[in-house]
Amino acid sequence: MDMAYLLLTGADFAEPIQYAVRIAGCLEFETVLEQAMSAKDTDLMFACRCMALVAPHAFDQRVFNIISRALQHKDPTVRWTAVLAYCYLPWPKFLAIIRNVVSSETDTRVKEAMDIALGRRSGFVNPCAL
Repeated sequence: MDMAYLLLTGADFAEPIQYAVRIAGCLEFETVLEQAMSAKDTDLMFACRCMALVAPHAFDQRVFNIISRALQHKDPTVRWTAVLAYCYLPWPKFLAIIRNVVSSETDTRVKEAMDIALGRRSGFVNPCAL
């Protein structure tokens, strides 16, 4: 699977987000949230990616519900995306869900991503997993 990255830096956490919103008006939180909340299963991966980019740094139950829904999806690519979204939003509440599903995860790539998120991989420590 090909993947592209966009790196935005700023003086603080909010600056790159504000820049992204300016250059892509479609990334306004409430607009993305509304679309993500009504996303069908076929659109959940895209919704999850968008939510990870525009969600507030502080915990938001609505965003948490969307990403948690993706973590339970039948498609492993959607589950993998949910774990990556967690890495953008390192809310400790995600760890409980990941811990609950990691032992039953059948996809190697998803399980590896979960192990990384939980800080079980050598060389990587997720501060929220401590």
